[in-house]
Amino acid sequence: MDEVTDDETASVVDTTAGSRDDIEPDDTPTAVLRPIGGDSDDAVDLPVKPAARRRVAAPRPPARESARTSTISLPTTALMAVCVVGLGGVGVAAVVLGMSDDEDAPAQPAPVNVAAASAGGQADSARAVGVAGDCAATASQVDIEADSSSLRGAVAAFETAYYSQDADGVMDTVAGGSGLSATDWDTVLPEAAPEGVSWCAVMQPESGPTVDIDLTVTDPDGDITTYPQTIRGEKTKTGSWQLVSVSARE
Repeated sequence: MDEVTDDETASVVDTTAGSRDDIEPDDTPTAVLRPIGGDSDDAVDLPVKPAARRRVAAPRPPARESARTSTISLPTTALMAVCVVGLGGVGVAAVVLGMSDDEDAPAQPAPVNVAAASAGGQADSARAVGVAGDCAATASQVDIEADSSSLRGAVAAFETAYYSQDADGVMDTVAGGSGLSATDWDTVLPEAAPEGVSWCAVMQPESGPTVDIDLTVTDPDGDITTYPQTIRGEKTKTGSWQLVSVSARE
């Protein structure tokens, strides 16, 4: 066998070396190449390379997407989460769901102006014919309460006390210093308003400090008498009404 020259050895080495970038070197053992029948002095040490190992790059983790702030539109449902942190770091979440935009909200009653409605009702009542006593108002009339908030109310209070033979009640409804306050009602009432008498006062709307009424009296025998009257009153400093005079009207 011919001797292996240095050039041939270099050729072998270059052939097996491969790309330095792709081959990962390792602790490479050597082998002795001897020509057949040759002396040991003719032997040539050749490096024996193991099978080339490709350097496998570690899988590169996927690139993180940059954090993006996105606004999620909820056209049909509004969602609001409120977290309340309690004792011990325990969180309590309250979720409030709003009404869908495409759902019809329940119809709300129109706001009522109570003051305006009340004032309007009082004005209508003041313009209507009123009744008090032992009779009921018709559809076009209004019942007059016995109180001192209006002149007609003071008339109703006076007639109620009069036909109940309540002298003190009568005095409460008349103005001090008037002829009505000078009357001895304890003496007048038993005769003027005997027991068993019924009465009904139909009152026109007030005209300033006066009001026209038609007082119908039914005695115990059933006889009916109507007294047309004009009653004058005055409004006190406290806003209450009291009667000043009662006069017959033609």
